[in-house]
Amino acid sequence: MDATMVLSNRGRRWDSVDDETLRQLYDTEERGILPIAKTFRRTVGAVANRLKVLKMIRGDVRTEDYADHVRGWGEYLADAEFRMAEKSAAKPRTSPKRLLETKSTQAPVDMLAELRAEIREEMQAGFAKLENLIRDLLEE
Repeated sequence: MDATMVLSNRGRRWDSVDDETLRQLYDTEERGILPIAKTFRRTVGAVANRLKVLKMIRGDVRTEDYADHVRGWGEYLADAEFRMAEKSAAKPRTSPKRLLETKSTQAPVDMLAELRAEIREEMQAGFAKLENLIRDLLEE
């Protein structure tokens, strides 16, 4: 699976058409998060965060509780190939400078929420790598 192709919209801003399509796919068609992520060519985390922004899932739901609150989370966890593509894809970074330079009509609060979500994702990925390294060391 080519990570570049799978996640070609990674880091791109969500627009009103994307939001409406997301509502249609998640609420009306009741699709799971994995096929939606593939449709949008974004990470599952990005889709889940957008669902929170749109108040389609509760904003206080933590990643470890997604199985109970996000439709199709188990399917995502079972798709090792897509998860690997997410990890291997280059990730554009929202920077404080980009936040200041933007001429977008997007509310600054939304942009800060996106930045927080990106930082949280990076931290979780880093912790997972660290946990795996510790496990490997303990097994030796």
